[in-house]
Amino acid sequence: MKRISGTQIVINFIGSHPGCTFSEIRTGTGLHSSVVNSAIWATFNDGRVLRAGERKGYGNYEDGILWVGELSNNGEMKYGLNIANANYPEEGSITVFEFDEPLREGADK
Repeated sequence: MKRISGTQIVINFIGSHPGCTFSEIRTGTGLHSSVVNSAIWATFNDGRVLRAGERKGYGNYEDGILWVGELSNNGEMKYGLNIANANYPEEGSITVFEFDEPLREGADK
């Protein structure tokens, strides 16, 4: 039988328990805290998981919808590259990068 690495055990736990905390990972896997810590750093550094939210839990990235256009931010119109959560687009968007001026249709590049 193939032995499963501590990192893979942590990844599997996070996948089954999105938003879990370090303590929950340690308790749920039974792994020593140093193994959990190493696994989290390895998966965080290569982009497989991130730490986010009010509880600072670990989980997977969400899909996003990128779009270019005007966005009202506190009454101020901004034109740029915007992103919305693909699962909850009704929650609104945020500007990732603001352009100096709108691109014009048919403009030379």
